[in-house]
Amino acid sequence: MFVLNLITNNYRFLLLFNSLQDFFVMRNAMTGNLPTEIGLTGGSLKRMSLEGNRLDGAIPTNIGSLTNAQALSFRSNVFDSNIPTEIGLLTSLTFLDLSFNSFEGDIPSEIGLLGDNLETFMLEYGTLEGNIPGSLGDLKVAQHIVLSKNGFGGYLPSSLGKLDAIKTLKLDNNKLMGPLPVELWEVMNTIEELDFSHNLFTEEIPRELFLAGTGSAVISLRLDYNLITGAIPSEIGHLTSAKTIGLSNNYFNSAIPSEFGLLTGLEWLDLSSAGLQGELPEQVFQMRGLTELYLNDNSLKGKIPASFSSLRALKHLWLQNNDFTGTMPQSICDLRLESLIVDCDAVSCSDDCGCSCI
Repeated sequence: MFVLNLITNNYRFLLLFNSLQDFFVMRNAMTGNLPTEIGLTGGSLKRMSLEGNRLDGAIPTNIGSLTNAQALSFRSNVFDSNIPTEIGLLTSLTFLDLSFNSFEGDIPSEIGLLGDNLETFMLEYGTLEGNIPGSLGDLKVAQHIVLSKNGFGGYLPSSLGKLDAIKTLKLDNNKLMGPLPVELWEVMNTIEELDFSHNLFTEEIPRELFLAGTGSAVISLRLDYNLITGAIPSEIGHLTSAKTIGLSNNYFNSAIPSEFGLLTGLEWLDLSSAGLQGELPEQVFQMRGLTELYLNDNSLKGKIPASFSSLRALKHLWLQNNDFTGTMPQSICDLRLESLIVDCDAVSCSDDCGCSCI
């Protein structure tokens, strides 16, 4: 096997050979267009990374001749043309990273032709727009799909429910809208990280996403900063492996479901600015793994329960801009939290409690 490795050098032109299998030219100062000679390796090239350069223009269409390529990374360049449809010819790919570029247009539907082998598809921090193609659901062995921080809009295709092997699905910081597809319940048995935050999703969270027997693998769920309404489904209590849940900055207009108390391994919970009402259910204090709890900017009421002191791992507790009244229990003060924020005009704190007032 012949390997050409130019890492940490400064080459402006790529010299490719017919027997080349591995080509790594990462974090150099290469500029200009990627030469069409990239396709001259034919079927020999298996792994290529051009990460961290300043290549611009278009990826040559003859990239489709690299039919045995297994891993390609064009990450962190300044490519500014359309993603070539010929990418769909690379059916041996298991890894494709197009992140941190300035590609135009949308994801070509031909991406679905990589479904038999593609395990990781990275396309974050870009300038792509348009809808997410339904053919993305054809990536039947994909474990990691990250399309964060682009300009994708429209509705999510229901075909994403066909991603049988998916573990990471991150579509955050786009302009996606409409209801969450009910069909997503089909991926909830395998998914570990689901991030749809900072979009324009509306309507209620489908209860089907958290039915018994689903969601048991979820470690991180982020739906914060959307336009979701209705109630937080009580079935969220089935996410028993969750460490992180963010539902803040939505419009639930409901009470906090007592089933949160079933999530005893949860470490980070953000329910701030979510339209929540009523008193805190006693079951919340069974989440003894919590280190951070953000309940601020809601319409929660009543006295602050002394039961917070049972959360011995807690470091940050934000309760401001609610309708809590009374006195901060000394047992909470004794936790010596790193941050404890309340409305001091409505809740009285002793001098040694460490409360921060707004």
